[in-house]
Amino acid sequence: MRTACEFEEIHRISVELSLKKLKDIFYDAVDGYGDASDAPGLFWYILDFIEPNLVELFRQSFLYQNVDRLYFEISKFDSFSAMDKISIFNAFEKLQTLFSATYNVILKYGDSEVSHFNMSEGQRQLIKIVGILGLYKNEDCLALMDEPDAHMNPKWKYDMMSIVKRCLRGALNRHAIIATHHPLVLHGIDTNFIRIFQIIEKSGYKATIARVPNEDTKGLGIDGLLQSEYYGLKTSYDKETSEKYEQRQLLYIKLINNQITEEEKDKLRNLTKEIGALPVANNTIDFLYDDFMNVFRKTEFYSKEYLEFDQLNERREKIKEIICKLYEG
Repeated sequence: MRTACEFEEIHRISVELSLKKLKDIFYDAVDGYGDASDAPGLFWYILDFIEPNLVELFRQSFLYQNVDRLYFEISKFDSFSAMDKISIFNAFEKLQTLFSATYNVILKYGDSEVSHFNMSEGQRQLIKIVGILGLYKNEDCLALMDEPDAHMNPKWKYDMMSIVKRCLRGALNRHAIIATHHPLVLHGIDTNFIRIFQIIEKSGYKATIARVPNEDTKGLGIDGLLQSEYYGLKTSYDKETSEKYEQRQLLYIKLINNQITEEEKDKLRNLTKEIGALPVANNTIDFLYDDFMNVFRKTEFYSKEYLEFDQLNERREKIKEIICKLYEG
């Protein structure tokens, strides 16, 4: 996670605490912790009650007081090592609630220091996910995540499930339910762990059901997923390109059935040239297939605008010949 977010370590944490909303309640109630001028006294009392292990850390980190606000800068994290993650999380969550705390985490980026406020939404989201899962690993729990891949770049979406699995590795009685719309997150997941939510209508009533998919995501690839039952797209091409392919297909059918006009033949030629000029997407990691396409593109059958039946048979024979040579080689 540090490598992905490109930071080395947490350098320091600046903390601002406001005692305003608790001052009127606690100053009269807490005996021996001073009057309104002794704001730190109230804080030490409450912090000692919340988490005694953090009292010394905050004493060492105290900077100054401005009216009813306290300022700290934590640069030594020795006290954290003696506490479990849940205790640290709960303590800071209570401070956030009671004192309207503001935290500014300064991270080390090589020779530079960067506030977490200046990180991208994707970086902060990734840190949040890893942190939450790290906490949940230590307790019996169910983690519910609604589109945790939001704001992330495609590489992190692709690695999302690997990240989740690594974070929960070795955990017992822990479960994570993730809602997502993105095929990069879904790819490679066993169908036993996937549920597709859909609305059905029966006898005039609508209901939402969660069903197990029929198609395995493994090996489908992103294009395959987009055109499967998961997303139901007819194609993964952009709309304009998709329309060109559909038009060419209809004209081919007419050509094969000898129902094509001369004008339509010209249109078919132009469409074939336009489509042929488009960049060819290679969505496989099959090197044999790549070799085959490299050889096949050099044959006369690849450059033909369209083929008659006998030429299609010739092309099939040429394809077989190329494949045999590749396997022999």
